[in-house]
Amino acid sequence: MYDHHIYTGEEQQNAILVGLSITENIVLSLMRSILDVGYKLWMDNYYNSPSLTQRLLDFKMHVCGTLRSNRKGVPKMVQKTTANKKLKRGQLVFYSNDKFMVGTWQNKKPITMISTMHADTVPANTCKTTHDGQPIAKPQYIQDYNR
Repeated sequence: MYDHHIYTGEEQQNAILVGLSITENIVLSLMRSILDVGYKLWMDNYYNSPSLTQRLLDFKMHVCGTLRSNRKGVPKMVQKTTANKKLKRGQLVFYSNDKFMVGTWQNKKPITMISTMHADTVPANTCKTTHDGQPIAKPQYIQDYNR
């Protein structure tokens, strides 16, 4: 454990940066002493957001983690695909810009992730197998996050 923050039910207004949510400020507060070093941060969907990812990248910290598809700033095409449940098992929809990528991969349930350290591709040699032996390509960013 590097640092900790005890939640007491009421957040103090010690915002690191104005305009960010409470959870985004918690992350920045915990990472304060190692910003601008170039570390990689792995997060779950409670904290992760496109705006926090962008902010951390500005501080030279790469991010990868799960993301709630209805979070503010998630690209509309990813939100719509996830909401409409149009993907079949093994399918992937993604959005990428010059800063980060957001992808939803359909396993048993859709898994939406954001990353500043991964491309939006699925390596050809990585496969998961279904119970009936059918191969399913699993994106590298999901494999790395699980590791």
